[in-house]
Amino acid sequence: LFQLLRGASSSDFKGSLAGKSPCLNKNVIQEIPTAVIPPSGGVSGWSFQDTPLGARTRHGAGATAEGKVYRIEVTGYKSPGAVNRVSKFRRSNQVYLVPYDQLSKEYQRIHKQGGVIASITVV
Repeated sequence: LFQLLRGASSSDFKGSLAGKSPCLNKNVIQEIPTAVIPPSGGVSGWSFQDTPLGARTRHGAGATAEGKVYRIEVTGYKSPGAVNRVSKFRRSNQVYLVPYDQLSKEYQRIHKQGGVIASITVV
């Protein structure tokens, strides 16, 4: 939101240092928090430019001090009595954010419930 207000007009393209790539749309789609950086009165002009990593932090939802958070995409939960019990499409039905120390327990729980893990990625 602040990236829209800082530009010369209300467009995400115009008046920003990003050039022709929209910043706000990319951050909203990927659900990345946007850092609020106050403008500076220094001689460098555009010194309120965002850092390359933005407002991302290592500690996400449920992260521990020593581990990372993993995103587990699950598909294929079986519905009893249905003709097509497992989804034919590799599209996730459920997404879980799990810290490293809980990854094995969550993996076992998903398989006990009849889920099929589509992917596991580091957040």
